[in-house]
Amino acid sequence: MPTDSTPEPPPPAGGEAAERRILGHTRTEFWTAVSAIAAVVAAGVSLVAVLFGAVQCGSTTSSEISAAPGPSSVPQSTTSSAAATTTAPVADPVRYSGPVNLTYLDLDADPPRVLSSNTGASMWVDYDSASSAEDFPPAEVYGLGGGFLTTKPTVAQWNNPGRPTREQCSELISTQSVETLPITEESRFCVKTAANRFAFVSGLAADRVAGTYRAQIIVWGAEE
Repeated sequence: MPTDSTPEPPPPAGGEAAERRILGHTRTEFWTAVSAIAAVVAAGVSLVAVLFGAVQCGSTTSSEISAAPGPSSVPQSTTSSAAATTTAPVADPVRYSGPVNLTYLDLDADPPRVLSSNTGASMWVDYDSASSAEDFPPAEVYGLGGGFLTTKPTVAQWNNPGRPTREQCSELISTQSVETLPITEESRFCVKTAANRFAFVSGLAADRVAGTYRAQIIVWGAEE
């Protein structure tokens, strides 16, 4: 019996070509997309580089501005130096300044205290009441008591013009002090006390009623 061997129709020739066209179009779109992405990435990198450069430039400018001295730095330093240069020296601390009667005086008391005898006196004045002087009896100033019938050399005459400082009185006592010193209305002298204070006596005026000298005295604080 004859067999029906009708051959299968060949596939349409246009199908393979269409498939190839589709694949080619897909590959083109793919590489086009890749190229676009690469362009975007490159543009982003360029933008970052530009921004980084601007930041670096700004930082350098800020550092230079910060490092530059301010306009008020030099004047302030100059003003401080000038103020330190023109600072007045500290004056000697005065413990007491005022009038006293030159008899037996405790100059370590504040104010100076008049005593009844030379015991405990920083200085005392002996008036020669038995003298035949018609004007005012001669007088002598004595320093600190040194023991039985002795006196320490703690008074010294000041012969320079003006008033001495505490340091000058201290130096005068150290180099030129004596146990006793004749005094008149023109006398000016320094005294050292038992508590290591120094005093300056000046402006003596004879009180003929009381038979003593009045004077102006300055007592400085104790020397450290």
